[in-house]
Amino acid sequence: MATVSVDQWFPDVVPAAQLCPNPIIRREIVNACRDLCDRTMLWVSKLDPIDVVADEAEYQLATSGAEIAGVDRAKFNGKTIYPVSETALDEDESRDDKTSWRDKATDIPERYFVTFEKKLRLVYIPDANLPSGLEVWVYTIPLISATAVPAFLWENFKDMITDGAKGRLKAISDMPWSDMELAGAFLGSYEAQMTKAKQKKYQGFQRVKTRAIVRTRYHDF
Repeated sequence: MATVSVDQWFPDVVPAAQLCPNPIIRREIVNACRDLCDRTMLWVSKLDPIDVVADEAEYQLATSGAEIAGVDRAKFNGKTIYPVSETALDEDESRDDKTSWRDKATDIPERYFVTFEKKLRLVYIPDANLPSGLEVWVYTIPLISATAVPAFLWENFKDMITDGAKGRLKAISDMPWSDMELAGAFLGSYEAQMTKAKQKKYQGFQRVKTRAIVRTRYHDF
């Protein structure tokens, strides 16, 4: 994926925070990028295929160069599997069933949930090995330490991120550049643009009207 330097925002952000050290400016630009990606779920990455191991239910999710914020979708042996919560599994479990869902095995798991340790737990436990049998797509956000971010953020949300960074900087109290009134104005503009940014998840970047879709975010870490 093409990237751009976080410093490309400096010409637009620095004038609003004179005397502010560059590392702090860079931090708030990254924080605005992280917040945008987290709330819109626009940045989706496919992880490397995961080898399924017999009698192993949990699989660690990991990627490099970004932070995993949630799971978008998953497939087992090419077939879509669906998210479910542990609470729902417990509630659905029959009192007459002597085997807990936690111990059941199957040849084709159909559901999954994700733990706070960012492990994908298949339901039920696979009973056979399947090389590269698990495919997972995840929502990602820039690392806190990022010096570069996906180019689509610059190309499509440059002004929004600028407003977010300015608002965050102005909201820092007791600094030469502090200004709570301007902080509110910049952050208000940022939030006003957030709704439109979220629509990109379902509409894409084509200029057409689409039917509104309500979608639940199943996995937050």
